Amino acid sequence: MKNQRWDGIPSQRRDLSPALAHLEEMKKGTPEGLRWCIRARISFDDKIKALRDPVIYRCNPATYHRIDLRSVKVWNFARMNFIRTLLSKRKLTKLVESGVVWGWDDPRFPTIRGIRRRAIENEDIVKATVTGCPATPYMEKRQKHVKNTALGEKVVAFSSSIVLEQVDAKSFKQDEEITLMNWGNAIVRKISTDDATGKVTHLELELHMAGDVKKTEKKVIWFSTEGQTLLPVELVDFDYLLKKDSLSEDDIIEGVLNFHTEFRVSGLADCNISEVNVGDILQFDRKGFYRVDQVPAPGVPGVFFNPHRKAKVDTKDMGHGTALCG
Repeated sequence: MKNQRWDGIPSQRRDLSPALAHLEEMKKGTPEGLRWCIRARISFDDKIKALRDPVIYRCNPATYHRIDLRSVKVWNFARMNFIRTLLSKRKLTKLVESGVVWGWDDPRFPTIRGIRRRAIENEDIVKATVTGCPATPYMEKRQKHVKNTALGEKVVAFSSSIVLEQVDAKSFKQDEEITLMNWGNAIVRKISTDDATGKVTHLELELHMAGDVKKTEKKVIWFSTEGQTLLPVELVDFDYLLKKDSLSEDDIIEGVLNFHTEFRVSGLADCNISEVNVGDILQFDRKGFYRVDQVPAPGVPGVFFNPHRKAKVDTKDMGHGTALCG
């Protein structure tokens, strides 16, 4: 073959049928197939000898000597698209140095450390007195998730003195039957309000354990103030860094930068929250999923980041009040 190409002589094996038979042997990697190669049928007498019916494929069963690799596997993976943020290291550095964000691990940043860091309100809790329950506080175990027993159990404290969220208390009506989650039904017997603010200051509830939880409209979170120590927590939600989905070449960062992107809500959590670790993903009832960024400790509230922000953040409500996280 070398001499034929050098002298510009056409190959003697230009017929199609034998060539296809040899190709099948090559595909199988048989000893017969290893004897053959595929040449591009271009021109056997081209002035440039390298273009005279060049070899374009041959069998090579040998292991690649540098990395001991025989065949390369190509993996397809999903592409992640970012909106309303910056990917330029220079522009991100500017935000860090100007103090707009906490640092390179800020949850609003599209960095690995930032992405990895992606309760109920305090002054707005309402105290309630429950009748029809034992006078002495007691503890019972309940499933962490009613539909997934593999998640294990949690401890729930019960007593005649409980707290609820203001937003739930304001929705109650006289003699309405509600459901206290992880306990049972109760009837709202009395609602005390502050005439000046319109907020509910106290509730009187009567347990109705024979009630059907499927028939009540309102299922609310509550915590016993006796038999356990409620721990302070802080729920953090984030908005987009930019006001636009993507930047154009003419955009100035300062003109599209959103300076109000961090929203914090103080709250209270039950005793089970003391068992979490940094990095855990957990679900607060009726609040959503949160990532543990700081474990609660004596005098130090636990901090939880919401990794899935809503499409719209109501800036009128965020940062005000207190939430219950269970």
